[in-house]
Amino acid sequence: MMDAAHYHISNSLLSSAEWLDAFFDDERYKSEVNESRLKVSFDSSVINGEGVNFDANTHLKVVLPELEDRLSFEISGDTDDEIRDDRPIDRTLDKTIADESDSGGLTAGFRYLLAARERFNIHIKSGARIRSLEPVLYIGPRYRQTWDLENWALRFTQRLRWYSDEGFESRSRWDLERPVFGDYFFRTTTEIKWYEVENGLFYDLDFSLSHAIDGRSAVEFQWNNRFRTRPHDQLSTTVFRLRYRRRVWRDWLSFEVAPQVAYPRDRDYNLTPGILFRFHVVFGFYSRTGYY
Repeated sequence: MMDAAHYHISNSLLSSAEWLDAFFDDERYKSEVNESRLKVSFDSSVINGEGVNFDANTHLKVVLPELEDRLSFEISGDTDDEIRDDRPIDRTLDKTIADESDSGGLTAGFRYLLAARERFNIHIKSGARIRSLEPVLYIGPRYRQTWDLENWALRFTQRLRWYSDEGFESRSRWDLERPVFGDYFFRTTTEIKWYEVENGLFYDLDFSLSHAIDGRSAVEFQWNNRFRTRPHDQLSTTVFRLRYRRRVWRDWLSFEVAPQVAYPRDRDYNLTPGILFRFHVVFGFYSRTGYY
């Protein structure tokens, strides 16, 4: 009975996290799904004092069956293939090195899957990113491990990369999560980013509460905080955001609206409202998400 109860709780934790991450097309999900797919997204964001911004992005992943589905080719309309979509318009408010290097451009590369288990995933990726017609080579592994902690799940993700122009960078993330209040899902995330060309560290402390309204819509409440340690330890930005996403017309078409209020340091922490509108179109199939 003890083993059966433990298995039920563990399975509920993993399945809840997987469903929500797949529905919101989170980096945690799309970095590990081993299926060919094409995603096209269109964004329109408005931030007080910044005007209206429009953006379109494409991400293509083709799994090559000749090597037992371990090798895939990927091309993305961004210079970082693993930008977290739960930060839709933070980068406009906080100009860190990560923000500057990840915006615009193109990334293409090969990903080789070394191991894939329910609680363990590791792959290595190599390729090039292009910004202002200047190619930059990169290579590095990504590792993820998940543990059970009674009613909680702890997930650790480590990505290490070397870039030919800026050297090494490291991104370490800890997710602590569990279902709460019956059908809600709580997650707290700590992420630490280190760049060889920068002094100090950049780190984030985020909280989210998600709820699947039905099989076609979900809502997520976020409180995101961004810090840096140099020239002195400081809070760069804090953001309160509500994300609502819904599949419309077909399972492969999603719409998202995300109003927010931010308090950026470079505006003396004055209230800065904003809103994001986003359309996702997904081509390909992955059975656990219902995408076609």
